[in-house]
Amino acid sequence: MIMNPNELEILTTHEGTPVNHTDPARQAGADEVLLQLTPDQFGPMVHYAGCWQYPHAVAFDYLQAYHQFLLIEKGRLEARTPHGPVEAGEHDLICFRPALENYYQVSGGTLLFQAAISFAPLSRCEFTPGFPELGPLPLVMRLGPSFGPMRALFETLTMELPQSGSSHRLHLQATVFKMLELIVNASVRENKSAVPLDAWERIHLRVISLDGGPFQDAELAGELGLSLAHFLRIFKRRFGASPQACRMFARLQEAVRRLRETDHSVKEIAYETGFDGAKGLSRALHRRTGLNASQIRSEVGGDIVVDPLQAPRPYPINQHVLPPGDTAELLERRARVRRHDFTD
Repeated sequence: MIMNPNELEILTTHEGTPVNHTDPARQAGADEVLLQLTPDQFGPMVHYAGCWQYPHAVAFDYLQAYHQFLLIEKGRLEARTPHGPVEAGEHDLICFRPALENYYQVSGGTLLFQAAISFAPLSRCEFTPGFPELGPLPLVMRLGPSFGPMRALFETLTMELPQSGSSHRLHLQATVFKMLELIVNASVRENKSAVPLDAWERIHLRVISLDGGPFQDAELAGELGLSLAHFLRIFKRRFGASPQACRMFARLQEAVRRLRETDHSVKEIAYETGFDGAKGLSRALHRRTGLNASQIRSEVGGDIVVDPLQAPRPYPINQHVLPPGDTAELLERRARVRRHDFTD
């Protein structure tokens, strides 16, 4: 039977109950209110996000009604939760489930991303997403080659969250679903021959590899079929700094590691990490850490923090990024976070 357009009915859900009503757009002089859901009501919601760098050990205990995701770029984390203990290191993803009490401690020199996400209304916020291949979201995941794409998604959250408008809300939700997709893929990667990397991640791995050889930015742009300006703009947005700055950071990180963990001479380490000599390495280290190579080697204990990005990141560091209209005071009341700093 062909339905008369004036009798067209739309199925709308209100608090889980199907409701049929005549299309108001086709009703002459319709005063009926169309039942609607805003983006924050029909998809996951991001409550806060951020990137945090801790030069000294620090701990937090808090209650929270949301899932809290932590992505460790550098350093270590230990936690006690009602769902079990957690130990995590570089390139690991942690998912703290909603709980009346969570506690975690990070070591000095830790750099991590953070995002608080709810997947259901407040009455069901304690529910955790689950998948046939994976089960419920695990407390810790070793991301391996999926770390770079996951970091890019966390960076997207920090840049999109403070923006207003439906387009930005939908972009946030799409980003959360991409995070879940990466988690599922990472959980089954051992059953696959390899996890495919996108073209940008392959470029990034080449840039930060000490064996990657010299490169020109224009050459990298050409490999992706992009103009130099467009390539640099996207690369910085995705990885936080220019290709040359990322290469320098990787070289300095490795130099610090070898100075602290090997007995190779400063000159040897300089050549091994791509510097033109001991003086060149010391000057570069001093600009980033305030210490030269000899001081880094002789200092006993403590973490040497090489600023990973001399160029500013496109989002704030050590600051909660909030949705439009939210305030730090409101976040404090919701999470009830207590911070404990440890000093030598």
